[in-house]
Amino acid sequence: MIALPSSTTITLTNNTFSGNSASDAFGGGGGVFIWMGTDDTVGRIYNNIFKSNSNTGGGNGANLYINSDGDDNNTACSVSVFNNAFSGAADFSTAQDTDLYITDTTAYTHSGNINNTDPQFVDEAGGDFHLQVTSPCIDTGTNTAPSLPAQDFDGEPRISNGTVDMGADEVMWYSLTVTKTGTGSGTVTSSPSAIDCGGDCSVRFNKDTVVTLTVTPAANSTFTGWTGCDSVLDGECTVTMNSDRAVTAEFFDDGDGVPPGVEDGGPNGGDGNNDGIPDSQQTNVTSLKTADGLNYATVANTNGAGQTNVQAVDPPADAPSGIVFPYGMFEFTVTGIEEGGTVHMEVYVPYDPVITGYWKKNVNTGQWEDIAQSVTKAGDQIRIRFNLTDGGDYDEDVVAGQITDQGGPGGPETVTSVPTMTEWGMIVFIILAGFMGVFYMRRRAYSL
Repeated sequence: MIALPSSTTITLTNNTFSGNSASDAFGGGGGVFIWMGTDDTVGRIYNNIFKSNSNTGGGNGANLYINSDGDDNNTACSVSVFNNAFSGAADFSTAQDTDLYITDTTAYTHSGNINNTDPQFVDEAGGDFHLQVTSPCIDTGTNTAPSLPAQDFDGEPRISNGTVDMGADEVMWYSLTVTKTGTGSGTVTSSPSAIDCGGDCSVRFNKDTVVTLTVTPAANSTFTGWTGCDSVLDGECTVTMNSDRAVTAEFFDDGDGVPPGVEDGGPNGGDGNNDGIPDSQQTNVTSLKTADGLNYATVANTNGAGQTNVQAVDPPADAPSGIVFPYGMFEFTVTGIEEGGTVHMEVYVPYDPVITGYWKKNVNTGQWEDIAQSVTKAGDQIRIRFNLTDGGDYDEDVVAGQITDQGGPGGPETVTSVPTMTEWGMIVFIILAGFMGVFYMRRRAYSL
């Protein structure tokens, strides 16, 4: 209880009242009870936190009770309640309820208060009344509060970050902002957990907090790197929050529709055309499983054009007769080329001597034709080279500036023939047969 004699001003600025209780001897005031004895007494309540205080015997004003007419002469004392946080349902417009009660509100003014508020203490049960960085009491006080202290209860400077906090603690925080760039997508999360970007990409952290950021690329994306980190270890970014920080995570999507994990499992450690660059990091090269799922193939173009919807498929029902396709066929679309332009394609498959060309249906004649310009053994692979022209005989779509293809590497079906004898071979056979017959007859006669 605070009892004020005449001509006295009571100022409560930046205090925290939590978990206190009172009996109903004075009608309420489990957190604070103020009795104002004469008409010239002034009460100023600024930037405080009132959390879970109670009246054990019931009554009003569990968090704050003010008798503003202590001498009962029907003249109210001046009471100002500004920028305070109440855990209960305080009605600041009337100031006469079970959470906040002022007996005579004739000279009562208020602004900036919040009710039904959890101030988010670090460990209220353990007596740690520091505010978490997500507390609604941070930066919500008023800098014009009377007798505003220069320091908080830890001796740290007040004001921090431009606007004073409510309560006894002044949180020193800095913002960490994560930006995602690139053609791909993914999420970034943090430890301590706060950032989930995703959607929550800018978060406050206490001063000197060490934050570790982790990325998870989307299904068809690859994470390519960080900027703005203090250090990077095993793909994780670490920053120390001693100022506002900005970090960028870059993701790449090569657009071919094949997951990076599949491409990275391809020949040459995921470099199917052996150009020194992982296929999952190039828009013009794709490594993928063949239609039977047992082998790898690589589809590339040397123009640097994009490749989309790259798939391995079984040969269609009208595939050319007498031609076998050991690794099935491939579908893909080449994009970003000039109208009427030509792309130079390369397809790599495991070596098979039956492969002698690349069969593609002529869209004008409906006939399957071998369009390969070269078929070359390259290590344990075969490389087939051919050209496709936008709007040409082998472009399956009608869209200018892109080419859609279905075709496959194959060769003539081999037939094992039954060997036949020449005339000289027959003569030799007859002589040998006659010789064996004579030998047999002599041996039989000798035995008789």
